[in-house]
Amino acid sequence: MSNRNLLLMTVLMGSVAAAQQQAPAADPVQVARAAFAAAVAKDGAGSVGAAKAQLEFGKALIRVGQAEPAAREAAAALVVFEAHLPAEELSAADALLVLGASHGSRGLLPEAADFYRRSLGIRERLDPPAGPYVQLLRLNLAATLQSLFDFRGALELAEAGLRHADQTPGAESAGAGTFCAVIALCLDGLGNYREAYDLYLRAERILRRTRGQQYPDALRMAGMAGVTACRLGQPEEGLPRMAAALAEMRASPQVPLTVFCELEAADAILRTIYQPEGNPAAALRTAMARLEDSTLPDDFRASRRLMLMTMLADLDPDAMDLDAARLALTQCEQSMGADHEQFASLLGNVARMTMAHGRLEDASPYLKRALAIFDQRPWYVSTDRWKITWGATQVARITGRNDDVLALVHRGIAEMPRLLTAWSSPLDEVQRLEVIAAARAAVDLGLSIGAHVDQPAAERWQLVLAWKGLVSRGVLESLQWLQQNRNVETQRLTEELQVIKARWSATVRSGADEPVLAAARQRREAVEQDLTARFTAATGSAPTAAAVTAALAADEVLVDFVTYGKVKDLTARDVQLEERLLAFVARRGASVVAVDLGPLEPITAAVTRFLQVGSRWTRPIAGADALVAAAGGELAKLVWAPLQPHVPDAARVVLCPESVLSVVPFACLPGRAAGSFLLEEHEFTYVASPGDVLQRREFTARVSAASLLVVGDVDYGERRAAATEREGFRDFAPLPGSGAEIDAIASLFVAAHPESTSAPVVLRGAAASADGVGGGVAGKAFVHIATHGWFRGSRSLPDVGQRWLYLEARGKALPADAMAPGAAGGIALAGANGAQPGVGDGVLTVDELKRLDLSQCELAVLSACETGLGTISAGDGLLGLRRSLRLAGARRSLTSIWRVDDQATLRCMQSFYKGLWSSGRQPAAALREAQLAMLRAARADSGQALVGTWGAFVLEVR
Repeated sequence: MSNRNLLLMTVLMGSVAAAQQQAPAADPVQVARAAFAAAVAKDGAGSVGAAKAQLEFGKALIRVGQAEPAAREAAAALVVFEAHLPAEELSAADALLVLGASHGSRGLLPEAADFYRRSLGIRERLDPPAGPYVQLLRLNLAATLQSLFDFRGALELAEAGLRHADQTPGAESAGAGTFCAVIALCLDGLGNYREAYDLYLRAERILRRTRGQQYPDALRMAGMAGVTACRLGQPEEGLPRMAAALAEMRASPQVPLTVFCELEAADAILRTIYQPEGNPAAALRTAMARLEDSTLPDDFRASRRLMLMTMLADLDPDAMDLDAARLALTQCEQSMGADHEQFASLLGNVARMTMAHGRLEDASPYLKRALAIFDQRPWYVSTDRWKITWGATQVARITGRNDDVLALVHRGIAEMPRLLTAWSSPLDEVQRLEVIAAARAAVDLGLSIGAHVDQPAAERWQLVLAWKGLVSRGVLESLQWLQQNRNVETQRLTEELQVIKARWSATVRSGADEPVLAAARQRREAVEQDLTARFTAATGSAPTAAAVTAALAADEVLVDFVTYGKVKDLTARDVQLEERLLAFVARRGASVVAVDLGPLEPITAAVTRFLQVGSRWTRPIAGADALVAAAGGELAKLVWAPLQPHVPDAARVVLCPESVLSVVPFACLPGRAAGSFLLEEHEFTYVASPGDVLQRREFTARVSAASLLVVGDVDYGERRAAATEREGFRDFAPLPGSGAEIDAIASLFVAAHPESTSAPVVLRGAAASADGVGGGVAGKAFVHIATHGWFRGSRSLPDVGQRWLYLEARGKALPADAMAPGAAGGIALAGANGAQPGVGDGVLTVDELKRLDLSQCELAVLSACETGLGTISAGDGLLGLRRSLRLAGARRSLTSIWRVDDQATLRCMQSFYKGLWSSGRQPAAALREAQLAMLRAARADSGQALVGTWGAFVLEVR
């Protein structure tokens, strides 16, 4: 059921309800017109009596579909009512109802919603809560808001209407069935397909019983249940339901052909997806033939014909008939009107077919018209907006209109937050990361054009600022909303999700086959959808280059790295890309600078060599410093030397790395002087996206109600006889130094916080379990976990050679474990040895850490190996434990890039916390001083730098 069809259904119900008082035998319009003329003659134009008669005339007009003249009569009557009657007068409510119906039927949805809302406000104060007009207005307003994609507002109204309908005599009335339909559509729009499916079935059952087995809307609900079952990944149930609904529709003379053809088209679409072996092109041709043989209205036939033509052309290019498509488009324009949002989508379809014929200039006017229509309807959220914007971008690129390309790319990226909401639920990171990775093609093009036309660096950077971090911002806001608005149901669902996440991660780690993985992912997504249907998360506006620059301190510089596919030939039809690394350097009071660091491949190789060498030397070995200097010098020459002219005097450097640079501890790279390190020249902190600098707040060592949780000296259980490593489950050896580490940290905390009323909570041995950590972190300002960590790579989303095609064909199913950051890494806790993957397996994974309550946490430290690693993600940073701590609410995190020595970590952490708590240093300064102290000690004791002992840790802030 389309949004517009539901709106018309409810408007007509309103008209019928208003007409139930009396059904005159004569022409109702003529009778009302005559009554209005008589009232004017009797009481005079502008009188209340004449205005009431005029309103009845407007009602008669709306009943016969004359919306525009009905609006004129109702508006004129409303002026009189507002001038001469009390504000709480039912006549005004009736006039507003007619105005709402007339505007809604003409597609003026924001105006219709306003009129309905005003009318409902009057009726709720004067009528009983379950009165027929109150219910009618709730229904019409809910349907209108649902069409405006305000699903939360629509749900609130429809659920209130359903509660009152269920409380009236005669349970499950026809009204209850209609409210169920509206609620189902809203849940459908929010991605909560499971609850939507159940409500579609309930609406069908009620409407069949109260209105008849062949009632059109009952059959429509049956068909929508089938569509939704397919969306839930159950085509074996959904397709038969749709087929049964279609069979009933064919046999029923009551069902409008518009309803039948709409479901038939949906059936054809879904069969092309789920039954490609069943000759979907033939199904489309059958649907088209039935459409041509029907007596449907011309506008409906033309729009459905064009939609089916486009689908058929995608499946069978030889079936493309551009002349017929243009003729159908002309018919749609005549019937729909040239500014209808659905007409804009049809314009996009014809443009696609025209582009496929190679006639780009002919396609351009269709795309421009479609975008102009969307500009008039900012509330209209549809994937068609993105597709048409991208199509126009491609035409402009190939035809050499670079200014148009830049404008269209920025437009498309600016719409990403709304499209993310339309395409996926905020808590489903996999779907949202798919969207962001696909949109990277637009970033590729924008940055390529910007370099080609010498666009100012700040303008190029703005495109990156609008794109980076979108998923994290949305997920963070969603999790914060859940923490702040907990009730019994959200608490139950949150706990259920934690269990499902653990099982899902365990299923991936266990190497299960594809069907098992798909079923596990489906269970996880169902609960996520239940949760996200209860709120709407907004990612807000993108940070601006000016705001980010102004947020930097005077002695601070921000370096934002971004990888992009540089388009080799901007006018080529077949795009070829070269993956490159670009850096934007920003500092307060200066212009943003863009530095092209060159191809990514040699940088990747240099990073690999540096990490292999730098992480190894924790003991004095002859020649080690020379090897580290050579590998580090090679990497520094590629990524730091070009930046050095822009950061020479910066005391502090804020890094926003991407791609392979996400795992580089820049402090370990060689400095300007021989044998020195950048650690000795700058203080480094990391951010996941540049906009994070806007959220930073000064750290205060003596935070209010300071509290600490420390975890270490973990009892991992009996070690295996034959040590093996399987997808993150290893034979974890004891860490004797971690016991001394947590004792020292607890003692330092007590000495530095004598005013604290909260004694440190120390978890060790068997008490250092996943449950103990999960329950112990809530409310803690400081969390320190000293244990083993691990990371393994997981499959990523489209690479540079695939993402342009992927942007065009989004929706293709990925492998079930693709982009499964929840299974990519974790930390080992009590009982981890020998445990089987699953709940209570002694492991906290990426997903499980993200669900911890770190909303009060100023600093979280994972004093473990490889806790700063993760899966590289375009546009959303590194998907790993570091990101999980951020999403769980931690303001700062300290994690490691490589495996760390037990005793060296003890020394580093003691020095770090002394600087933090006793000396009152900021975390980044405390970390730098601790690392410098270890570097000086290593040089004094061994004559070598021993980078492996002090260089692994990085601090991230938000």
